[in-house]
Amino acid sequence: MAPAFEQVPQDTETQTEAPHKASNTVNNDAQVDYKSRVTVVGSGNWGSVAAKLIASNTLKLNSFHGAYRYPDLENAVKDANLLVFVNPHQFMEGICKRLVGKVREDGEAISLIKGMEVKMEGPCMISTLITEQLGINCSVLMGANIANEIAVEKFSEATVGYRDKRDIAEQWVRLFCTPYFIVTPVQDVEGVELCAR
Repeated sequence: MAPAFEQVPQDTETQTEAPHKASNTVNNDAQVDYKSRVTVVGSGNWGSVAAKLIASNTLKLNSFHGAYRYPDLENAVKDANLLVFVNPHQFMEGICKRLVGKVREDGEAISLIKGMEVKMEGPCMISTLITEQLGINCSVLMGANIANEIAVEKFSEATVGYRDKRDIAEQWVRLFCTPYFIVTPVQDVEGVELCAR
């Protein structure tokens, strides 16, 4: 089966989303169904591999209904409550500026971006940049692995660094983890972003 996501070489901001259905308990006695969406804002080998991992999992998990690709960045993120950023670090400030006021207030982000933004006042971690500019929580996914090896399903491991929302960390694990790509959550965004390379 072909991957549900495709890479557009001339576009440095490939967006993909996968809606899924989940349940919330309200007042402990009623189930309310809502749809969540995950949008991948990415490019390059790692962007394509991340999209492949998410697509393969959305097809297997009962809570997901499929995967879609949109060419417009603002349109792709407007209804998404889960945002996956996997761009070269030097593009992230510009991408975040384009998205200010266009993402959901209850959104959650995850950065798969290695590197830091270096400003006159000093270095800034990409997760911090996303949180400060977009006003949403940002976890990270890092590991000492190579995109091409994950693409051909060689065994690899990675870590999700999260701040305080274990349930969101578990959701990221479900989106990325496969039999050949093992993902473990750790409550330490900075440690994972700076050290788990």
